[in-house]
Amino acid sequence: MIRTLVINKENNEVNQIAAAWLQSFNKDLLVIATGEGENSTIDAEVVKVMNDVKIQWSSNNIQKMEDCIKLNWDYIIIINHSITPRDIRFTGNVLHWINMQLNEIISNPDDSSLSNDYYINLRDSLRYQVFQTYLTSIGGKEMIGSDSCGVECDLY
Repeated sequence: MIRTLVINKENNEVNQIAAAWLQSFNKDLLVIATGEGENSTIDAEVVKVMNDVKIQWSSNNIQKMEDCIKLNWDYIIIINHSITPRDIRFTGNVLHWINMQLNEIISNPDDSSLSNDYYINLRDSLRYQVFQTYLTSIGGKEMIGSDSCGVECDLY
């Protein structure tokens, strides 16, 4: 199992959708979404729009940052330089830090009631960008050993 953490400044719909897409590209990935602050709840609209494309996403994939910093991770993906490794102070082992620069993210409407169209557009705009990050940074490599010993094997 390849342990992967997706971090955004806030644990919101952006990193939850990105993490759901990432999980869908490789079932050997254990993907968790997190962010600073107290929000460790799943966005119900994210579940709905990801289910629409046959991707299951649940509260099991969301954790508080304070619970994540003690764990070992194969990959930590930070969205849009929203946070730096120095900001986080991980006590667990992290093998690879990746910055995923997401371009053309649909802007969050000002009002608190986000529309279903917003979530659909966000989901669709993130798919290719997350897949490119997966292909260039994670895909084609496999961590050997269930303890994620850090040895990478090129599968090409």
